[in-house]
Amino acid sequence: MVSRGPKAGYTRTFEPVQQPHVAITGKLNTGRTPEAMRRREHIRGCTQCQQSLLRQVHNPYRVAAYVDGRKTYTGDRCGRCGRCTRRVRDGSCWTCHLARRPWEQRHAWPMPGRTRDGLAALRAEARRAHQELARADIERDGWRVLGVAYVGGRQHVRIWRTSGDDRCCVDNPQFQKLDRAALAATIKQYGGPQGALSETLWRLA
Repeated sequence: MVSRGPKAGYTRTFEPVQQPHVAITGKLNTGRTPEAMRRREHIRGCTQCQQSLLRQVHNPYRVAAYVDGRKTYTGDRCGRCGRCTRRVRDGSCWTCHLARRPWEQRHAWPMPGRTRDGLAALRAEARRAHQELARADIERDGWRVLGVAYVGGRQHVRIWRTSGDDRCCVDNPQFQKLDRAALAATIKQYGGPQGALSETLWRLA
């Protein structure tokens, strides 16, 4: 007997395929491999996996950065260097992690510098770029602002509350690159015309 197929007007429905829940053990994989991206995409849309990951990590900022595919997030201040930028992978300090890496991996090594004299010049230039010109540490109206000005014009500004959460509200190593609108909004939010941020920037100028 030959089947004539479904009747007219009949529509067959299929149950949606339920993706298996993601079990993460150990460090968070922030790579760009298809498997790592598939895991993050599943966690982004699965409430149960998000709650499971929060029970394991205990830090919503780190979980949010992991789901977004970022390498770093703003967390608690490091007891060694005082910076607030941490790695999503294991929660360690990003600045201390870079300091432990070999010099050649932390800095670009262009083709003309592949000689002993060229490498020495690159190292001397890197040391000069990290020389401090001015430093200001101001605490006022419940806010503390730490600013450092380096040779070459770079400014690193960190802002956090003096009580409560120890997490940095601002940790920008390229603060001088903010445009006027962003700078005005930051000053209004964390200090006002007579606040700690305004005085810090005045001392660094």
